[in-house]
Amino acid sequence: MRKLLASLLAVVMSVGLLSGCMTKTVSLKANFTITSDREISPEASALLLKLTDSLSNKVYYRVMANRQADSGQVDMSLPEGEYDVAYVSPVEPDGSIYQVEGSEKFVADANPDSSSSGDFSLTLTLRQPQTVTSGELEAIIEDIKAADQEGAFAAASEWSGTTISAEETLQTVNKALEEKLQEEQNNTTASEVYKDVLQDPKAYLPADVVSKLSSNSALTYTLVNIGEGKTPQLMLAITPHDNFGNSLSYLQVVEYDPTQNTLQVAGGEALSIGVAGAGGFRGSMRYNPYEKYLYHLTLSSGSGRSAINKVLLQNHAIVRELVGEYGPTDDRPDPSEQDLDIAWYDPKDFAPLEELAGKPWTYSVPDANTNTDPTKGSLGTGGF
Repeated sequence: MRKLLASLLAVVMSVGLLSGCMTKTVSLKANFTITSDREISPEASALLLKLTDSLSNKVYYRVMANRQADSGQVDMSLPEGEYDVAYVSPVEPDGSIYQVEGSEKFVADANPDSSSSGDFSLTLTLRQPQTVTSGELEAIIEDIKAADQEGAFAAASEWSGTTISAEETLQTVNKALEEKLQEEQNNTTASEVYKDVLQDPKAYLPADVVSKLSSNSALTYTLVNIGEGKTPQLMLAITPHDNFGNSLSYLQVVEYDPTQNTLQVAGGEALSIGVAGAGGFRGSMRYNPYEKYLYHLTLSSGSGRSAINKVLLQNHAIVRELVGEYGPTDDRPDPSEQDLDIAWYDPKDFAPLEELAGKPWTYSVPDANTNTDPTKGSLGTGGF
């Protein structure tokens, strides 16, 4: 009995000591000013704050409520202390997210004379869906689940008077993740089948081009996306290097279609760039990865006339959209800043295809070390 009483007394004394030094909670409703290069849609998932106590490493989640195009509110009521702040991006229905930048430190100070402010600012920069990985979406899902388990969604709904549903937020992000995982699997398959094409490219070339090939012929390739989906196409550049002064490269687009799980050569109009040995033809090509088209300039050195076309892939066929035709004295417009040089790779260099496997595809903007000449490829590749 004495031992039991002693134990109970010790517990009471411990509780008393703890209650005497309990950490104060600072109540603060913070107003956030939001600057974004694209307005967050109402259908996007919730924006979360992830606050980590710098002493205990305990994590607290807070959900932004009353979110408008340029503002929002967060209940920053926390135990007194200093916190490291991280932000969990909203996810848009199309799978895009935001780079969120704001204060990285927050001090919850119970001193009424403190300079702590309830006004904060955030800057959100949109990241297009093709730059987002499945790993990033999975991390956002884990944070949403942890915030919901902590009760952050229910608390934000209660104090704001507006329902903020963890379930709806998870549905948005889960859908984006499902689509992203499928995209990454499609790109893995495309990577493998495109490698097979490079092992035997003649099987994918027109007969009239194959008839011009010799041991002097060169092959290069690149990846572009001028179609309607997210999987890029393989574009081959074949330069016969004949004895008539030709440095003309014939372009062939090969497409893996994940919806049909098929590999096919694009039909439609033929494409060529470079300089013809006779007839005065000149052609050049650029790629616009933002609007998903090839910029094709052709001109005749004899007549001085030129034309600019946008080249697209529609229903597995190459189509041209005429931008303009120009006479020898006409002022022809220059390519836009988004019409980029094309990076061409030797068919023995699988690095771009390895990079494609299991990831979203983004175009690598050429730099000073990138080959932008389609005629500089392996000679005699593929049994030429």
